Amino acid sequence: MLEEQPDRLLERVARGERDALLTLHDRLGPAMLAVALRVTRDRAVAEEVVQEALLAVWREAGAFDRSRGSAASWLLTLVRNRAIDALRARRRRASLEDRSAGEPLDDTVTPEQRSSEAQRATAVREALSRLRPELRAALELAYYGGRSHSEIAADLNVPLGTIKTRIATAVKCLRDELAHLNPR
Repeated sequence: MLEEQPDRLLERVARGERDALLTLHDRLGPAMLAVALRVTRDRAVAEEVVQEALLAVWREAGAFDRSRGSAASWLLTLVRNRAIDALRARRRRASLEDRSAGEPLDDTVTPEQRSSEAQRATAVREALSRLRPELRAALELAYYGGRSHSEIAADLNVPLGTIKTRIATAVKCLRDELAHLNPR
């Protein structure tokens, strides 16, 4: 028997079929956790992020637009975004705790360096957001998820050669777009 594709499972989730959500979790759960772990570097937080993402999928499955990418890409992007949000929230809490404890700010980094780093980070995030969804998903699984090309191909149900091409294309697009950050 053929396995049901994530796109089809997501359609079933949108109709309120709980077993489809469980099957989607069984199929993509390891990739979802890998993405969340790569971003948060904390298993407990990563597991919480995956749980929150699955709840969001249950509520928002109808918002999935197949013309913008695969269900797996949409789901993994959702996990990544929630993991980044969790990381930012944790950093904000830590920063507030440090300030309330009266600890001085790190004086080894100048305001100019902080500004430059923030600008680079913003440029990278924006460049990533402009990648086609299928390129971004493959790249995120490889770099944030720590997945091999073969694992990504299996997770996304795409041929291995296609995954290698997508990752190489994504890297080239980012390199071209971000060349101005490191002029030689």
